[in-house]
Amino acid sequence: MIFHLHLLNEKTNNIHVIDIEPVDNVLGKAWSNLLKEAITNNNCFLVETDRIYHLNDEWTTENTIMKMNECIDVVNLYDNIIDYKLELNPDQEVMNYLHTFFEKLRGKDESPPEWYINSPRQVKDAVTLFNVLIHRYEGFIAKRHTAKITVSYKNRPTREMTLEEKEIFYPRVKAGDVYLKYCHKGKDLLDVFKDQDEHVGEENILPQHKISSDFNIVLDNFINKRTGKKLFDWLKENKEFFKSINIDTDNPATTIGKGVVGKVLCEDLEELKKHLYGVTKIHDITYTE
Repeated sequence: MIFHLHLLNEKTNNIHVIDIEPVDNVLGKAWSNLLKEAITNNNCFLVETDRIYHLNDEWTTENTIMKMNECIDVVNLYDNIIDYKLELNPDQEVMNYLHTFFEKLRGKDESPPEWYINSPRQVKDAVTLFNVLIHRYEGFIAKRHTAKITVSYKNRPTREMTLEEKEIFYPRVKAGDVYLKYCHKGKDLLDVFKDQDEHVGEENILPQHKISSDFNIVLDNFINKRTGKKLFDWLKENKEFFKSINIDTDNPATTIGKGVVGKVLCEDLEELKKHLYGVTKIHDITYTE
């Protein structure tokens, strides 16, 4: 099976295509089945279709910060709860701090707090967008701006992973890899480490345990061997802390890293990036058997 991701350049009205082949293991097969289900299910539809990073000039640090402040204003007009106003060039620590508000306001998928349940639609939307914008801005903070596309479905099929699927997670993601999107509230161990996040609540440090049809594509090297080694050193140094919050880093069921599920079919990724530059929207996804 080959998946075809269609991307729209809104300035030229041209459609560009990325072909993806699932990897030949249990995780790749499970993901491809879920993605096929999402594509063919009339109740599923693509959302957050502008989550395309460093492949257009649509987004800048300035307009990302401006929109984050707009989200803060919407929330605070309803309930004056976010005690921060962004100025130019905030660092990763600021993003870590701001993300704690999303964690508290949105809560878990299956049990959101009363505040979120009772808030009006525009406030819920602002909370969701706030989180997306934090991750978008974090892409500008990174020393290397990684060309990345995040694909998400509303009402997408989701289930708990099996132990065999969890064991495939590893802290290595290369250019052209497709990996599972983190599909439940929380923050995985790799991202806590990469962000040096000292603000994240202990209850929100949560290894990925669910699989869905949602995925990320990276067109640059994203997580290398050196990062992986540093991650394992960090996990070893903090082993007792993780045990205290019921995370056993020696347990193969603890997903450490990312779950690579597919590969972009392309001989020259640099040429592909040049060809894609200017795309602004995820248009649709199809597949061939």
